Amino acid sequence: MSTMSKMDAVRAALRANPDLTASTGVPLLAKEYGVEISPNNFSTYKQVVKKEWSEGKSPAPQTSTPARAASPAPPKAAPQTSEPGGSSILAVVRTLKSLLATHSADELKDLIDALSE
Repeated sequence: MSTMSKMDAVRAALRANPDLTASTGVPLLAKEYGVEISPNNFSTYKQVVKKEWSEGKSPAPQTSTPARAASPAPPKAAPQTSEPGGSSILAVVRTLKSLLATHSADELKDLIDALSE
């Protein structure tokens, strides 16, 4: 007699192959886990497991590489002002704030120091 429950065996088999069907899953459970289950029960358990995974109740199988985090948008150009030959300090602050999303404060300080030399 197996120490693994039928549901646990179905979960394990689906983690290894999420596309497993009853016709291939039933013999696999018998061979790999020593669990006898009907095709109807396999299908029912599969539905329950897939629902659990979609609700985050148990770990779903990793079927692909994790999605990469979206890269931040490039900083927006400072808006033009009516001041001759310059831009407003507010525009500079907004640009610096957007740069802080992609660069550390130390990097920006070094850049400002380099520009002021």
